Amino acid sequence: MITIDLTNGYKVPTAEEALILIKNKVLSVFPADRYTVFLFGSRVTGHANQFSDYDIGVIGPERIPITILGDLKEQLDESIIPCFFDVVDFSRVSERFYRTATEQVEIWQQGPVTLKD
Repeated sequence: MITIDLTNGYKVPTAEEALILIKNKVLSVFPADRYTVFLFGSRVTGHANQFSDYDIGVIGPERIPITILGDLKEQLDESIIPCFFDVVDFSRVSERFYRTATEQVEIWQQGPVTLKD
């Protein structure tokens, strides 16, 4: 795990630092032996700007409790990263959304459940 030293006072993390912090937080919630975790949306397609949200997808053997998704989103929203976050359980999305969103992804963690082609 990569860590970033923020003990010398508050600073807004760079885009690279923010991504590391986000990824570490998300992966700490979803064990690799159960969940595939990935980034999707404008941050992957190259259409993002500094204000774009982070779209994070998770898929596992069963639906993820809404409370876990809500708690994670709240923790991310309250972090030092000045962005918005969407954490999406892909077992709950429509087939159309699934196909569109997974056309281009950045896999953060490959679990036993793979993305459909």
